Amino acid sequence: MENKDNSADKNMKKTDSANLQLTKIMEQILQMLQKNSIHMDLSDEDIARLERQEQSILDSLEQIRIQADENRNRVHRIFDEKKVLCDQLNANLSALYVHMEILKQINHEQESIYEGRKNLYDAYNASYISKQEAYSKAQEKLESARRKAEKQNELLKRWFWVPGYGAYLAFDKLLNDQEADTDAAYREYCASKERLAAISRDLESAKYDYQCSQTEKNNVQKSYDDKVDEIKKVQGQLHQMKEEMVHWELILSEVNALYNKIKNASLGPDEIIAMQAELIQLQQL
Repeated sequence: MENKDNSADKNMKKTDSANLQLTKIMEQILQMLQKNSIHMDLSDEDIARLERQEQSILDSLEQIRIQADENRNRVHRIFDEKKVLCDQLNANLSALYVHMEILKQINHEQESIYEGRKNLYDAYNASYISKQEAYSKAQEKLESARRKAEKQNELLKRWFWVPGYGAYLAFDKLLNDQEADTDAAYREYCASKERLAAISRDLESAKYDYQCSQTEKNNVQKSYDDKVDEIKKVQGQLHQMKEEMVHWELILSEVNALYNKIKNASLGPDEIIAMQAELIQLQQL
């Protein structure tokens, strides 16, 4: 994968090498064409030398044509592989997106459950505090009633002959009633405490589920974002490879045209001027 990612740099170096070869060939062609245009009457030795030079140029053009064809095919092969990879990533991205949306919904539901249990806990906590306060007040009243009853009992022991037995019974009933109220308040307080503890456990469980779903959602979101970045990277590579394939196609076309002109035509002055223009265009590829 890393070698393919570095293919752009390698391809650029090969392109520079091909352009360098083209530059050298063009210099040779220009020299040959210059001499051909200046010296219209050439000796057999000059003609043989120019023919050898022409063949050398044709051989060099053929080498460039082969190299350009290999580069084009190589880039096309890598392009096809990258295209398959991009299609796979897009397919995986769609499935990942659906999974992410499901997790978002689950996370939203878990959050709602957690918020509901938190509200329930807050409400029961307020009720628990209220019952705790009621129990504390009942205890205070009970203690007050006990003190009064004990004091009244002492008075009755000292002044038993004084009519007041009815008052004693009244205080005794008041004490019993207060004890009953305190016991009832204590039972409510204990029941509220147990209920609050159960709700607290449910709240912690809901909080844990919510945090787990949040973590899973975030992990899938990160995976989705990473896939999107990877797809963008591959798409950028595909775009670059398309441009590179067009580049090699253009070089092939120009080299083939130049090769055929040199091989199959005798060049006169007009053809020399036209050839020079084509060489300038080829040099710019």
